[in-house]
Amino acid sequence: MNETHLWLLGPAAMLATAALFLHRHLTGNSLFLVLAPLLAAAACAAYVLLAVRGWRALHCFRGAGWRCLGSISNGLYLIHQPVAGALRGLVLGGRPDVGTCRSSRSVLRP
Repeated sequence: MNETHLWLLGPAAMLATAALFLHRHLTGNSLFLVLAPLLAAAACAAYVLLAVRGWRALHCFRGAGWRCLGSISNGLYLIHQPVAGALRGLVLGGRPDVGTCRSSRSVLRP
């Protein structure tokens, strides 16, 4: 695939997602729920491939700050869950439970 095809894949996937959403709104069909994540993934993958190939429109992501964030992003992802669990225990006084969010909703209400 050349850059033109990859560039067109992103907007085409977005337009197809919008068309599926409109189709669901008009007909009530659940095709949107099945295909929308696939189309969003295709659009994201196209832009990642363009960034890797050095597409000029995405040159802003080659800065030192973005590269540093990219190199530590996996570590941030892995550490956020224990930190979130510890904060939940400190703030709500209970053990972490990802199955329910009822208690966090009651805390956030005014």
